[in-house]
Amino acid sequence: MGLFAGIMLTWVNVSWIKFIAMILYMSTALSIFVVYLKTTELSGLHRLTVVMAAFWTFSMQFFALMSWPYVGALRFSLILPVVLYFISLLRGISKKDEFGFLTLMILVLILKYFNN
Repeated sequence: MGLFAGIMLTWVNVSWIKFIAMILYMSTALSIFVVYLKTTELSGLHRLTVVMAAFWTFSMQFFALMSWPYVGALRFSLILPVVLYFISLLRGISKKDEFGFLTLMILVLILKYFNN
C-alpha cells in the first residue's frame, strides 16, 4: 500500500507532498528489502528477485532525492532486476503473494530506465 500511495502522491503538484510521497515510497521499499532479506519462505530465485528490486527501487529514489551525480550511469544496472523478474515469472512467482508489489516495483524501474 505504501508503494502505491507513494506513486500516486507524486502526481500532486505540491512540493512538500511530493517529498512526503518519495519518503513513503523509499521507506516501504527499504522495509521490503529488509524483510525479504531475512525471510526463508521463498525460493532462492524469487527471494533474490524481490530483494534486488527493492534495493534498486530504494537506491534510485535515494540518489534522485539527494541529487547525486552519475544517477544516469546507474540506470543500466536496472536491467538485472527486470531480467530476474521475467525469469521468476516463468518459474511461477505470479502465484505468490509478493507478485503485486514486485510488479509495481519493476514497473517503476522500467519507467525510470526509459525516463532519463
